[in-house]
Amino acid sequence: MLTNYDFDDLTALLVSIRFNPYRDFYVEALDALTKYIEKNQFDTPVESSAVRHLLSKYVNFNDQLLAWVHNPCLFTGATRTIGGASTYLIIVKIFSTLLAVIYEKEYDRAVSLASASRNIPAILADYEGDEAKIRKKIAVEIKPYRNDFDKFFLQTELKAYPTK
Repeated sequence: MLTNYDFDDLTALLVSIRFNPYRDFYVEALDALTKYIEKNQFDTPVESSAVRHLLSKYVNFNDQLLAWVHNPCLFTGATRTIGGASTYLIIVKIFSTLLAVIYEKEYDRAVSLASASRNIPAILADYEGDEAKIRKKIAVEIKPYRNDFDKFFLQTELKAYPTK
């Protein structure tokens, strides 16, 4: 299953992030992701290879990521839809990939989590400019997977959560 994940596409999403109100959480989540990968070893070649690849992509872009997140002027190619609450879409994609690794025998749950992101672009369009409504609607979208998020946060000692 992990071989079907497009890690290059994930990296493209990561480096496309612009200034947004959730940048601190975003950076914290990436930091926790890196720490988790560094601390854990995986037995099978597929998991091990996928994790190493994801980590290498993140580490290679780390400095640029932090610069772009904190200073959007450094990245002029970002589209209008990348940034703001669409950060949630990226976070969901990151966590769905991680869950596929963390829960080695629960790929279906990880795929379900990834599918929750399908409705997020529509929510962003319907409630454009209304941050409170966007946060509330997206919270509803990912609520069925909250236990998975909580497990991830506990394992990485990340206590923040992007919904109110």
